[in-house]
Amino acid sequence: NWQVKSIPSHGGGISSLSWASASSPVVFATGPAVSRASSGSRWLGGARRLATSGADGQLVIWRVDAKTDSFLREHVVDGDQIAGDDVWCSVSWRPNVGLPGNCLAAVSKDGVVMILSQDADGVPFYLKQQWCVGEGQRLAWTKAGTLLAVVANADKCFLFKESSGGEWKEVANVAGS
Repeated sequence: NWQVKSIPSHGGGISSLSWASASSPVVFATGPAVSRASSGSRWLGGARRLATSGADGQLVIWRVDAKTDSFLREHVVDGDQIAGDDVWCSVSWRPNVGLPGNCLAAVSKDGVVMILSQDADGVPFYLKQQWCVGEGQRLAWTKAGTLLAVVANADKCFLFKESSGGEWKEVANVAGS
């Protein structure tokens, strides 16, 4: 059965929502302990999370509390933490294939792209990198999470890739006619 739940989130409404991948480091685990745990009813996926952005200029990361099955604010990004001062228009979790960390990208209407990272479950998110692309509109990850596409100015799409040093660099762009 589906349950309907309301989350009081953003004044003025939500502009974007993204569900986090439901994978965890257990994906790569093997052995008797994993077999015993998976035969029970315990959830072995990652923490159930979502991210929202709203007209209030905030980006909020939500986590489902396992005991109460309700959404709790885990992290809030507001205008004091970033270079831009506009509304976030798109937010997206990086696909997670069982790695211990989490990564989230967001783009604001004034073109600030932000990468938030969390090195391991339970530790705080931090601003990893930010840059500007022009008037931001949407962003999306490839299925493997290796490329981030950012649409800006209604006629240009930028592709970014994380370098081996952990820095995001533009690798291509496509301009409309």
